[in-house]
Amino acid sequence: MRHSRFLLFSLSLNLIGVAAAVWLFVTLGGLGWVMNLGRGQTYAGGAHYRGRISVFETSPVCPDCVIFVGDSITEENTWTELDPQWLNRGISGDRIAGVKARLAEITRHQPRHVHILVGINDLLHDGRDAAYLVSQYRAIIEQIRRESPKTQIIIAGILPVNPPMYRQATGSPRMTDALNKHIQAVNVEIRSLTVALGVQFVDHSANLATPDGVLDARFTFDGLHLNGWGYRQLLKGLI
Repeated sequence: MRHSRFLLFSLSLNLIGVAAAVWLFVTLGGLGWVMNLGRGQTYAGGAHYRGRISVFETSPVCPDCVIFVGDSITEENTWTELDPQWLNRGISGDRIAGVKARLAEITRHQPRHVHILVGINDLLHDGRDAAYLVSQYRAIIEQIRRESPKTQIIIAGILPVNPPMYRQATGSPRMTDALNKHIQAVNVEIRSLTVALGVQFVDHSANLATPDGVLDARFTFDGLHLNGWGYRQLLKGLI
């Protein structure tokens, strides 16, 4: 009898432990949390990120310039070769919170225009939702208006992707075919925010996507980043 009670007690503790583990797993984000474990938390501490920040902070002030802000999609274009008054403030791997954290370096220029294109890493790697991105964009817009009130803010919708190309190029199954639907839904919310705040919204997908909403293979080399022709298409929405 004592042995049976001990077994029952032990089984109950195990069940409680399993239930607690399941609860914690679900609370943290389930399988998505496991897949993203270690991702997105330390990118800003890397040598490349810190090096870019250092270059930005030691560069001379460029009043009335146009500044392009974002992640690798912004960083990889040679904006100043197109116009010496166009500054590149893209950092590979950046998230929207990273852009918000470094806004002071951008507003110190009192730029004429700020073009912000960021968010794909938040969706692809960190599993963020529309509400999170909208709240970050709201804070970004409000800070720019406080610190550089004459700056025209241009918020770009998150660009479409080409999941089959990405999976083939990277060997990673991370990008699913459903991501474009998620991007479109997030962009609807971002656009609504910009309308409410009186900020310009640019949908570059009109020049980059196929009729079914996929990033056109002619404009990318890996299903995510733009090639030279892709940047030419993007510029059609700006000039």
